[in-house]
Amino acid sequence: MAQYLQSGLGLQAVGLVWLVWLAVIAAPDLSYVVMVVPLVVSGIGCSAALPVSQTAIVGSVGGDDVGKAAGANNMTWLRLWRCRATRPATTDESRGPETS
Repeated sequence: MAQYLQSGLGLQAVGLVWLVWLAVIAAPDLSYVVMVVPLVVSGIGCSAALPVSQTAIVGSVGGDDVGKAAGANNMTWLRLWRCRATRPATTDESRGPETS
């Protein structure tokens, strides 16, 4: 099980680094097709890592606490996503968030 988690996280990291590299060299004529392969690699990695991590979390507790462990795992990811999604686009607090 650890091999799937490690290889999944590794594939996701490779895909994201590849996308960052494409963003650095991006030109106006960069086609979407060029970005498909790193997106697929990252998606495969995420699809391999997430179920394994949830299985490990839920499997580490007793039968009476499975629901609590699953709920805590889901709420942790939801809070991380919400915290990231609600951040203002700018760091200049006097102007407030960018609206364009």
